[in-house]
Amino acid sequence: MTRNGLTLVAWNGRLYQAGGSNGCGAANNAVYSIAIKSDGRMASSWRTETVLPANFAWHALAVHNGRLYACNSTGYYSAAINADGTVGAWATYTSPPADFMHTAVWNGRIYGAGAPGYAIYSTSISVNGTTGKWIKETVTTPQSYYGRMVIWNGVMVLPSWEAAKAVYTLQLNVGGSAGAAWTTNGTNYPNTTTNQDTLVWNDKFYTLGGSYGGVGVSDVRTSGIN
Repeated sequence: MTRNGLTLVAWNGRLYQAGGSNGCGAANNAVYSIAIKSDGRMASSWRTETVLPANFAWHALAVHNGRLYACNSTGYYSAAINADGTVGAWATYTSPPADFMHTAVWNGRIYGAGAPGYAIYSTSISVNGTTGKWIKETVTTPQSYYGRMVIWNGVMVLPSWEAAKAVYTLQLNVGGSAGAAWTTNGTNYPNTTTNQDTLVWNDKFYTLGGSYGGVGVSDVRTSGIN
């Protein structure tokens, strides 16, 4: 399948992909999952899961403690991941204070980021999976980023626009608040796509899909974490 503006997360040995555009601007509500092999590679086929309640593209998706969280300015939904990896029914939550393009989870908090130069918000996740009040962080997103945010080992990571290919990083503080300034990682992305999704699983970065020059691509790339 060719997708851009999609979202992708990993949980318990499976990748989950929700929504996205077909490259011509048409959003959809499809949800798929695929197994991750013991060597870090993906299985040969995707499985169809319970669809989102609305068509989403260029939206945010996060996973925490066996629940998926999908949101943008028009809706915020959550669904449990069952023991067999299938996705349950989606529940409706109150929409966040901004149009998040990306979310990531670290240490019991969801972090949401909007367009380049906009504020970052975070909220705590309760034991039953509901989220609390969104708090506006002091730092804003880099002006030239345009990829999916991930957090690994207390560091927030954002890729940049097509031509730059830079990788931005931001240290999270012990209490969960975002750090003061972004830095650029020395290793750039090997391709020049944008709108690709990025995730981390078992010491590996995964990027999937995206677009280049307005055309959707189906690339899947992985990279080890030092």
